[in-house]
Amino acid sequence: EASADDLPVWGFIGDKEKQLVHGENVTVYNLFTHYIFTIAHNGEQVLEVNWEHDPEDNLDITDATNPIDVHFKYTAKWVKSEHASREHALEHKEAPQHLEIRWFSIFNSIVTVLLLTGFLATILMRVLKNDFTRYARMEEETGGDVEESGWKLVHGDVFRFPDSKELFCAILGNGLQLLVVCLGVLFLACLGVATHNNRGALLVSALLIFALSSCINGYLSGSMYAKLEGTNWVWALLLSYFLFLGPLFVVATFLNFVAVAYNSSTA
Repeated sequence: EASADDLPVWGFIGDKEKQLVHGENVTVYNLFTHYIFTIAHNGEQVLEVNWEHDPEDNLDITDATNPIDVHFKYTAKWVKSEHASREHALEHKEAPQHLEIRWFSIFNSIVTVLLLTGFLATILMRVLKNDFTRYARMEEETGGDVEESGWKLVHGDVFRFPDSKELFCAILGNGLQLLVVCLGVLFLACLGVATHNNRGALLVSALLIFALSSCINGYLSGSMYAKLEGTNWVWALLLSYFLFLGPLFVVATFLNFVAVAYNSSTA
């Protein structure tokens, strides 16, 4: 994948094939050395870029033990397009097969998750109902003196406050915020806003939704901290804010320094 005038371009730089050499199947790697770019324009703006290659001009690079001199060449073809704008051209351009949205797979996965969740909820509700019925029957028979078993053994742990209230509330708030970001990006992708044809749209959409959903993080972590009767509000606020952004900033900074050290264009 490459970029030309902020337009994504896909093409092959080589291939591999099986060849029979001395009675054995050997994998041969070929590098294409002649690329053909077909650039469609309307006289003012580049609308489409198509990347092809000449299959006759290739170089065998199977033997990588010795350095090989490679000489590349390209051909640029400028053609007049019938489309008036880049958006009009993108609407009539078919996406690559590996980028098409598999709606059937998406709905199939959603239905599978819902069915499994429903089955699990049904089983848990049935177990709880049987336990409550058994507890009520045993209390009637013994007059209230019932040995605790089943769910009664864990009810104290379930309703006990956690040791680190601030961390617990921060995890809940950040988790809900990230869930909202994922759902928002998927929704925009289904609407066609964040597509592969619009470079940087996915990242910008994720950052915008993350910024807007910060209020959800603050509300959930704050309300949960109040229910847990917490008192250290300043530490809870700072932890809910930096729990995700802190490690993200450190990792992004480290990766940027690595990119700078390797003279990468992504730095």
